[in-house]
Amino acid sequence: MIKLNKILLAKIISYIFIPPVMNLFIFWYLFDISNEPNRIVIIISSAIFGFILPILFFVFMRRKGKIINDDATDKSQRTIPYIVGILFSLFAYFVLELTGNFANAAKMWLVYLFSSLIIIPINFYWKISAHALGVSIPFAYLLYSGSKFSLPFIFIIFLVFISRLILKVHTPMQLIAGVVVGLIITNIVYLF
Repeated sequence: MIKLNKILLAKIISYIFIPPVMNLFIFWYLFDISNEPNRIVIIISSAIFGFILPILFFVFMRRKGKIINDDATDKSQRTIPYIVGILFSLFAYFVLELTGNFANAAKMWLVYLFSSLIIIPINFYWKISAHALGVSIPFAYLLYSGSKFSLPFIFIIFLVFISRLILKVHTPMQLIAGVVVGLIITNIVYLF
């Protein structure tokens, strides 16, 4: 019974902190701190290109049998969703660029774009944790911007690590790699 509860809790944590939810979180934060008059575009871009469409595409791939389970444990089945994620990031980036001066939000889409570009070739040989990557990107931005909200993300990263290990979908190195890639890409994009 305790083992089942531990696995159930790990699944709940994994579902709560999926990359699309983290995308929506960081863009909500960027929307909240923006002073632009038409800043609603920031959250709409995330809701459409970072949350709704990626989830619908993943569900479509699952129903078609192109992804074997909710964790996409077969690394070869992750490439197409990553490529589609690149396209969504490009669309969202151009939407923000065409609709206003949303430098931080546009840069965040570049973070997601470059992160996907980097993990695709890695994914051919080794499975990197998209969950760890997904929580490290908001953490890196919040840390970079000096936000008081960065500290709770250390706990969130820890929860994601533990849950993914309990579910046996990643090794510690795959989780660490996800965090490192997210931290590096976010810092590079925001520094330059």
